[in-house]
Amino acid sequence: MKKAKKHVLDITDPGNWENIDMRMRDLLVEKGHTIRLPTDYQFRNDTIRRHFSHAFYTRVMDNKEKQDRRWLVYSKSLDKAFCFCCKLFRHDQKSIQLGTTGHDDWRNLSKRLKKHEKSNDHIICMTRWTELEVRLKKAQTIDKYAEEEIRK
Repeated sequence: MKKAKKHVLDITDPGNWENIDMRMRDLLVEKGHTIRLPTDYQFRNDTIRRHFSHAFYTRVMDNKEKQDRRWLVYSKSLDKAFCFCCKLFRHDQKSIQLGTTGHDDWRNLSKRLKKHEKSNDHIICMTRWTELEVRLKKAQTIDKYAEEEIRK
């Protein structure tokens, strides 16, 4: 009798983050945002031969300083860009395209990213992400306190 092959879910791909509970969110934040594909990776072309690019990961400031968009993640399975923190921490399930369905309009992604990173919703999600990262590093999450209360 042949054993059925197990399908392994790629947790690094935001296209696989359907129902994110607290445990999953904590794991993703603890592990760090998803692993970026190698610089020589060939992204899929759309119908007019446009595609995601590693250049989107870098924000060029007005003073020409470069800043890493560590929050920007690419889904290989969906061929879409997502905002890591908005995907994990948004409070409104219908808002923030980069946090829900993803974005694949490569022609307009630069403009969309600039608008997104200045939005109030994104800033709130970034703050929540940063705060959770700090708490997880210090092992001061709500789960830890709940476990301590159960042991008492």
